[in-house]
Amino acid sequence: MKPISANISINPTLNKIASSQEKISSGEKINSAKDDAAGLQISNKLLTQLNSLENQARNANDAVSYYQVADAGLSGVQDAAQRINELSIQAANGTLGSSERQAIQQEIQGLQEQVGTIATDTQFAGQAVFGNSSNTLSNSIALDSETLVKAVSEIDVTSAAGAQQAIAQSEAVLEQVGAGRTSIGALQNQLLSDIEVQQSSRQANSQSYSRIKDTDIAAEVSEQVKNKMQLETMLALKAQGNLEAGLLQKLL
Repeated sequence: MKPISANISINPTLNKIASSQEKISSGEKINSAKDDAAGLQISNKLLTQLNSLENQARNANDAVSYYQVADAGLSGVQDAAQRINELSIQAANGTLGSSERQAIQQEIQGLQEQVGTIATDTQFAGQAVFGNSSNTLSNSIALDSETLVKAVSEIDVTSAAGAQQAIAQSEAVLEQVGAGRTSIGALQNQLLSDIEVQQSSRQANSQSYSRIKDTDIAAEVSEQVKNKMQLETMLALKAQGNLEAGLLQKLL
């Protein structure tokens, strides 16, 4: 009859120790399908969802930044249009002569150039913000920048009649810009709401992924210590069995 120690196999225990070490080193309790096939499949699906949510959040944040740039540009147009309106009212004063109206028009021309520059040079990530028909975000802004710039450029207060017309023109521009900024504000609020929802979804998915995939370090270290102690006991038994077998052969 073979001694008990001869029937002891240390391989399963060695495998357990190696598996624990891998989980501790990687920080993941599922490193391959042999660890948990169903858990691996679920965690992979969760990871795909997390990556998708990350991309959506990144795109939404980029869109918010885009609209912030657009709103800053329209704020500049609004300031210029407001000043043009004030100057138009001033030019409509019947006591002013042509030279005085010409001086006012010179200031208005500077503001007209400013509006044109904002419309053409306002950019986000190297792309024009206004009047860019190839950009979905640009198209979403309820404002025709080309028509707006044209309306501003046509303002001329060098005559009394022109000054009266300029008042109405500048007020119309202010109304358009106000509508555009309102549109941008609504779009930003919707995006911020979407980002909040995405953040909640990411957090929930991340927690689920962590529960399935991440190693409980304390529990795994405890398991490894137990397995190592078991291995030492098994090795001692095998050594004792080998010693006894050797003594028996000498006696025979």
